Amino acid sequence: MERWYMNVSDRTLRHVRQWIEKAEHDLRNAEHTMTLKEDCPFDTVCFHAQQCAEKYLKGFLVFQSSDFPEVTKEKARNAVELAQRVRNAVRDVLKGSA
Repeated sequence: MERWYMNVSDRTLRHVRQWIEKAEHDLRNAEHTMTLKEDCPFDTVCFHAQQCAEKYLKGFLVFQSSDFPEVTKEKARNAVELAQRVRNAVRDVLKGSA
């Protein structure tokens, strides 16, 4: 039986599987967080659900040959540092308006 995705390279399939695995991690986080009942931070659930959908979409787009750059430890660290700088700047603005 011929694979319907026969023209897709093994490298692309690996990349698609990586996006799917990342999406599943976000879904698992959202589902687990929902078990907190009254203490559930629903904004966190929504964030992980949105991330899950985005990563499934990226996997689909990679499968359709629209590649995305790989996430590395350095890129993640840079993103966290940027988020921290933005947070601090917002805090400074809010302190100044109080």
